[in-house]
Amino acid sequence: MNPSVAVSHTSRTWRTLALGDTRLWRTLHLDGEIDEGRAEAKALLWAERATTDGPRPSAGAAPVADEPSGVSSLVVTRAQDWSPDEFAYLCDALDLMDLVQLRRARISWHGGGVAADEQRQLQSFLSLIVSSASTLAALTIHTPAHLRILFSLPRLGHTFAHLEDFEIRSCKSSTRSTDVYLVPSFLPRFAGEQDWAPLAHLRRLVVVGPIWRLRFPDGTVVSPVLGWEDVPALEYAHLGATTPPTHWDLLSHASGTLRHLVLENFVSDHRHLDDPDVATVFPRLHTLELVNSGPLATRLLDLAVGQPRSSSAPLAPLDDAAPPLLALPHLRHLSLVGTLLRPAHLALFARSTAPVLERLDLRLTLSLEPDIRLALPLLLGEHLHTLVLPARAWVVPAEVVELLERGGAPGLRRLEWRGAAARGDEVDEPGEAAWTPLQRWVLQDRGVELVMDGGEG
Repeated sequence: MNPSVAVSHTSRTWRTLALGDTRLWRTLHLDGEIDEGRAEAKALLWAERATTDGPRPSAGAAPVADEPSGVSSLVVTRAQDWSPDEFAYLCDALDLMDLVQLRRARISWHGGGVAADEQRQLQSFLSLIVSSASTLAALTIHTPAHLRILFSLPRLGHTFAHLEDFEIRSCKSSTRSTDVYLVPSFLPRFAGEQDWAPLAHLRRLVVVGPIWRLRFPDGTVVSPVLGWEDVPALEYAHLGATTPPTHWDLLSHASGTLRHLVLENFVSDHRHLDDPDVATVFPRLHTLELVNSGPLATRLLDLAVGQPRSSSAPLAPLDDAAPPLLALPHLRHLSLVGTLLRPAHLALFARSTAPVLERLDLRLTLSLEPDIRLALPLLLGEHLHTLVLPARAWVVPAEVVELLERGGAPGLRRLEWRGAAARGDEVDEPGEAAWTPLQRWVLQDRGVELVMDGGEG
């Protein structure tokens, strides 16, 4: 049952409170399976209760925030359970209800239907939220199809100028699925490209899966480019390999606001491009995740370990044979899933270079040179509470136990022992030994929870 409805049916007092506080009704959640035939009636009820001044809360209760009343969030799930005509009619009905002050909108499909259905539904949904262009701050689209977008992100931002959070995920091109094309017919016409303004308020951008293309009347097809000047306030970026080519600009911008960077499924290291300025960008990051982006991740880490050491960074003395390291004073979450590593890369995670690191994910990692053995740094930071290691690869339980007994990672509370990393059909031999009862006892004695594939350790 919907929480707002449940509250209003608990008791007479709770019903008075629920009907008197419009904040409980400002999120309208429509599900194709649950609400299919009564979605319009539900929307009418929500719109009424989100705007009507009902009985006020009793004395001493927290006052209702002084903000515009009405439905401010629209969430549509299992959209495939509506036919295209039914969904278009529903969007028209919602438009007539004057839901023109939406701040958040979200739509998702969970498989099923045909490509033409999803394409029409998406166009209907986006046409609906254009009426909220002046207030919309967050837009989320999740689709199991291959989404092909025939306009650039700044073109969308030209209409939704107040977007702060934009997330769009679709099926990867390597997975079998249908094609859905998103054309800009729902966007108001404008004078020309020179009128595009930057997405000045965009702070969070997630674009994983869709393919972006621009088609011109002469038949030319190009990929749009997203520059840092288009997203000057961006703080969080999660980008897939088919994203408009912007990650290189993000990695090289000297005065950017980026604090969280996730790159996923990049199979190329872009050798044809000059080296990015990781010495400027990496020290500012709080989150760095390089997921299934082996060549690119290796190149970026090589740049990091080869950079001159910052004179102001509080680094412990390094061995004379070790390369100079880049200080990462703000880094809290680091993920290098599926990366080929060198021993020098692992030194980046030590207490001296990443003093506030809280979570380190090394699953599916391997040594870049098979004949060179990798080893964890013995001085991991005291803030590290979660460590994810590749089972049956280059890590052995005895080394983890030694790390803890020598004072490394004193704050560790969770150790995840995840799937093996394979090179072709081979799996690295070191690390195949199972955890012995004594090794498990050492972890338990230090308050460390051991979690392995298939359940708890």
